[in-house]
Amino acid sequence: MNFGLNDRHVVIVGGNRGIGLEIAKGFQEQGARVTITSEHESVFEAQAGLNQGTAKKVEAIQFDITDRDAVDAAFARLGSIDVLVNNSGVFWDTPSDDRSAKNYDTFVKQLMINVVGTWWCAMAAVPHMKDGGRIIFTSSISGRLGSPKHSGYAASKHAILGMVKSLAKDLGPLGISVNAVCPGSSATDTNLRSLPLERQQLAARNMALHPGLLDPADHVGSYLFLASAAAAHITGQTITVDRGQTCI
Repeated sequence: MNFGLNDRHVVIVGGNRGIGLEIAKGFQEQGARVTITSEHESVFEAQAGLNQGTAKKVEAIQFDITDRDAVDAAFARLGSIDVLVNNSGVFWDTPSDDRSAKNYDTFVKQLMINVVGTWWCAMAAVPHMKDGGRIIFTSSISGRLGSPKHSGYAASKHAILGMVKSLAKDLGPLGISVNAVCPGSSATDTNLRSLPLERQQLAARNMALHPGLLDPADHVGSYLFLASAAAAHITGQTITVDRGQTCI
């Protein structure tokens, strides 16, 4: 399917692995000019993989989204942006029975990355966007429900949904739409490593349609749609891709 994204500049924050890497592949296949970012050096490995055997080359930048000056400097280098995909985030345990300083710091740092960092990436991108620009956040079904032992993560993903609605109102007069995608339980390396097998099996059973963990690539179509002309009149909304997990 052609989404009409040829030569549009798409910046994917957190595009080095998992769902973010699949999003990068999807936009690249649509002919977009793609830039991926991450705080990790693996962003350059991802870039090399994406650039094998294709004429449409992907650019890569490494920076820490919790470093405001680094974010500003990175976006100053990017030039005009048509689509920003704010996909960066961490999924860390913050169990409610742990009152240690370490758990406190983990909770705070998770909010700094998942909420404050992604918010500032949007703020840094806006001066480089024009009427018709798109900002797409990655939230989670944990932003609609909850997640045992992951109150920090759930809080951050709920916050993103509120941020999307507020930014949609703020940026609407500029012609910039702001939306979110809420992925359901997916077979990313992070989930497979972090979630006990019984949690993975329960998530799969709770899906109404084709039970089983989603492949990271299953989410890509929603991002392509929200970036396309077909979504020109959609803003402040969330698309949940979860095979019915949240409707049960």
